[in-house]
Amino acid sequence: MDTSGYVPFSKVSDRILEPERAEDIALRVMKDDPKHYVAQGKAFYDRVLAEAVDMSKIRFLLDVACGMGGLPYTAVQKNGKCLAIGIDKSEKTIRLAKDENNKPVIEGAVTYSKLNDRLELRVMSVYDMPYHNDFDVVTCVSSLHQFEDPERAIQKMIEAVKVGGTVHIRDLMRDAYKKVIVGLERGDGLEKYKSDPSAYEMHKLKSQLLAHSLKASLSKEEYTALENKFSRHNNKMDFWWESTGGRWIPRVGWTIVKSD
Repeated sequence: MDTSGYVPFSKVSDRILEPERAEDIALRVMKDDPKHYVAQGKAFYDRVLAEAVDMSKIRFLLDVACGMGGLPYTAVQKNGKCLAIGIDKSEKTIRLAKDENNKPVIEGAVTYSKLNDRLELRVMSVYDMPYHNDFDVVTCVSSLHQFEDPERAIQKMIEAVKVGGTVHIRDLMRDAYKKVIVGLERGDGLEKYKSDPSAYEMHKLKSQLLAHSLKASLSKEEYTALENKFSRHNNKMDFWWESTGGRWIPRVGWTIVKSD
């Protein structure tokens, strides 16, 4: 990929957290395209988690910043012995996944009655989690950038998992090029959707949300520093670039095996 003239955003700016604005955009996207968010959780389970862990042996799973709960729903759907909890600090987000009778608002959501005894969504901040050595697996997908104190959030996840259990983190990185982020904020490349105003508006919101997330994300340097802070555990961290909508986006995958 040609990077001439491109400057990594992480070299010109620290993290930019705008939680209220980001939540507002995310909620609008979730309301209009909820299946997209549910599908993201399912995809992580199928393509990453199930490849890394023998899920047939997993009894207790915790998903941090679960959104509409696609990942924990998939876990209990595919593993009849798994009990899963999803937490999210946004009450509005949790409400999108279930109605007042705890029934699914949309097909593929997380609250089918036959699974209610094995699946629960809770409004809770990661910092307030009371769990200690309770889960076999803890996941946090595309969400670490939401936390003002990611080191403390990771520590709480490690506390929640059992010794020998695993924490799986996947997210964006702030090392995206500044030109890419500016283009996302403007909605560049969306001209083909302008004939359909509703589709154009939805893709523009998704583009802006991705820009917000990239600006709030940690850099590769910051992730490496965090890995060193938790070096007493068995860490595996991978970095890569992935084409998203014709743009190259940096991503990170981090697995922590709790040692004590």
